[in-house]
Amino acid sequence: MKKKLAYKDFSQLRLGDNLQKVEQIDPVIPLYRRVFDEATDHVLKLNKEMGIYLTSVHLLTDGILKIEYDRTDDGEYVITNIVYNEDFILNGLDGQTCYRIHEVDYVD
Repeated sequence: MKKKLAYKDFSQLRLGDNLQKVEQIDPVIPLYRRVFDEATDHVLKLNKEMGIYLTSVHLLTDGILKIEYDRTDDGEYVITNIVYNEDFILNGLDGQTCYRIHEVDYVD
């Protein structure tokens, strides 16, 4: 977490938007991009078959946001799914996870 954000900051994002649009909102995205770039096409294909996608997770002041991406043939990343929960809970491979933190633990 590099910046305190709320869901309204991401409200203009749509399926098909690229990773750069997300980076304009959350400055942590270059860290995700480095990890995304390390994945081979073969690994991404196998992961997709298991329901595992390139994902960024954004802890917000008013909930949790998960954005899933697909890598295009030209190496760009586009949004394929957006999940927001105001209760701070996301479903994952091992069940539900609560991402809520205390207000004092947010960055300024």
